[in-house]
Amino acid sequence: MKPFFNRYLYILLIILLSNISGIAQIIYFDDEPAGYEKLKNNIKWFSPAFTETEISVAETFSADKNQPLTFALGRKVSLTKDNSGYIVDLPGSEKVWYLFIRSDNAKSINIIFSRYQLTESEKLFIYNSDMSVVKGPFCYKNNKQAGSLATMPVRGSEIVIEYHFSEKDQGLLEVGQISHDFLGVFGSNGSKDQYYGTSGSCNVDINCSLGDEWQTEKKAVVRVLANGTELGTGFMVNNTSQENIPYLISAQHVIEGNPSNTVYIFGYESPWCDGPDGRTTFSLSGATLISTNEEIDFTLVRLSEFPPILYKPYLAGWDASDILSETQVTIHHPSWDVKKISVDNDPPVISTFPDKYPNGFWKILQWDYGTTEAGSSGAPLFNQDHRIIGLLTGGEAYCGNSVNDYFARFDIAFDISANSSESLKPWLDQENTGILSIEGRDPYFSNFLNSDTLNNFPGENMFLTMYDFPETGYTTGFNSDSIIAYAEKFIIIKDVEITDAYLYVGNSALLSSADSVSIYIISDNSGPAQIIDSATIFLKEVKDTFNLRVDFREPVSVNDDFYISYRVWYGTDALSEPRQFAIFHSGIIPVEENSAFFLDNYGWHQFTDHPYDPAPRNLKISVVTVRTSLVNSLTDIDMEANQYLVFPSPFKSYITIMKESPQVDDARVELIDMNGRVLKYGYMQKGISQFDLQGLDELAKGIYLIVIRTETDIEVHRVYR
Repeated sequence: MKPFFNRYLYILLIILLSNISGIAQIIYFDDEPAGYEKLKNNIKWFSPAFTETEISVAETFSADKNQPLTFALGRKVSLTKDNSGYIVDLPGSEKVWYLFIRSDNAKSINIIFSRYQLTESEKLFIYNSDMSVVKGPFCYKNNKQAGSLATMPVRGSEIVIEYHFSEKDQGLLEVGQISHDFLGVFGSNGSKDQYYGTSGSCNVDINCSLGDEWQTEKKAVVRVLANGTELGTGFMVNNTSQENIPYLISAQHVIEGNPSNTVYIFGYESPWCDGPDGRTTFSLSGATLISTNEEIDFTLVRLSEFPPILYKPYLAGWDASDILSETQVTIHHPSWDVKKISVDNDPPVISTFPDKYPNGFWKILQWDYGTTEAGSSGAPLFNQDHRIIGLLTGGEAYCGNSVNDYFARFDIAFDISANSSESLKPWLDQENTGILSIEGRDPYFSNFLNSDTLNNFPGENMFLTMYDFPETGYTTGFNSDSIIAYAEKFIIIKDVEITDAYLYVGNSALLSSADSVSIYIISDNSGPAQIIDSATIFLKEVKDTFNLRVDFREPVSVNDDFYISYRVWYGTDALSEPRQFAIFHSGIIPVEENSAFFLDNYGWHQFTDHPYDPAPRNLKISVVTVRTSLVNSLTDIDMEANQYLVFPSPFKSYITIMKESPQVDDARVELIDMNGRVLKYGYMQKGISQFDLQGLDELAKGIYLIVIRTETDIEVHRVYR
């Protein structure tokens, strides 16, 4: 079998590396731009013509927390293929409109399309002039109800818009705003984002020990890029109907314009405490304004689409009572930095923020840990029960003086007005239940009821095997035997979608900031065969003894056995470097259980043929799979299988579970609530089992799930309390 690292893979790697530092929105298919080589000698650049005075004034402006953090200047324009740029004919009936935009000294440029309605045959790319960063292809699936589309910035002072259309099938496309980044969204020294590390030193990363108990709630918090020019924080919220509605709240002064021209970025955080820059690729564009109130400084929007499963969103719970909390936590993006946590261990006081609703704010007298800054505006305030009780409007706090922050009270905003467009209650409690406090919910928890974590690794003992001098490297990494890649085989019974892969890194060392590792999903044909999908991680984002999570930008469907493979990319000096990227492996296992493979210059081999360590092994790699990655609700859960009888419903103190033939005595039975929590579990006893629910007398009335798991299947039943 020929090695799969051929010219195609080299080109693929270049594409991956050229895009890894960018900020992406949902891309629905893979394609490449045509480029503009033929036009290079005849380009006329459009300039939004920002004056030096405009930029100088903007650069010297310093916002406090009750104002949005402005990073760019926006210029309204009206540019279409009928009045700007160039049209080039391609073979057949396809045409391409090129628009070249230059804004001198801009650190990045972002575009808002005031009209964006593409047809199914059209596609759009945005890239910088050297094509080192390419956004797209965007297509008709990016169409929004509002008819516009905001895009994330592209590094540099020159960008190109490339729009493919045909005379017979034309959509609508108009550039309505060009924004000149004067602060710098993108960082220097290889960081993905200019704002990484810009917040005060007293701020605490969400993945430090202070955030250990807040790893669920942090997923509700997002960065907000409003109108192409302003930055803040927002959060997703649950509703009393427990519906998967993409409601998001931020401060009114952050989203004060058109939310359809705003971008929402999920999961921007350092991967470990005081670690490197975080991922910036999970973003959504556009939302519909639902309710807003300047007096109490909130805006509620409905995102244009539900965040995909890989974004790992969370619908935060809230408390709309006026009960004073004991302690408070806020999770936020100070100065638009990676996600941080601040803690106050004393009750807040009721207060008034200047020119706002009287006594409508919780005042934090002093943060015990962390602070807030410009860019934190709109961040949620959680009470000790992990429910939202407010959102940040402004205050005086900064590192060295973490005092006097004001959060709009959720209980006031909840029912402040009889007008549904100025209050939260009509939307978060649409059925008017009168409920004043609900818990948060993972909208994808029902998907993971049918999930599986594939893992061949036996037990807990992990090993790294280093070559003895004078040879160098590891048996599962870069080494003097010229082994260049490794793979772990996974066997599946049913069609699944891969959401995540986890590689347990034993050792990681880099020689330059460009050193990286590529992760592949590969099909099986009596050994690793064709690449299905891939992702690339810089080694500066990995550390020793680290469980590296990898996703592939979207869930990957597989219908047969597959491999997770990795390949390390170093510079020429790497040949003399013994301590580099390597994955933990198992001890020696039975030959028939070997699932580890390696690739040398001659092809793939099982680990039993390893030149230095010829023994059957497993690699410490696991894969999370689901039956479907589409968001659903409890009422959408597949209930077709009826191998078991589950009764009574409504239940009181027990539930009976029965299966006549064949009998099963190793099935696990779980009672799960609407938030995805396992309230109690037990095991089947022969063909009939009485599931004792004593001790759960305080369960509220409502819908629950009985989940029955065996080694080969899962069955879900709805029951009522």
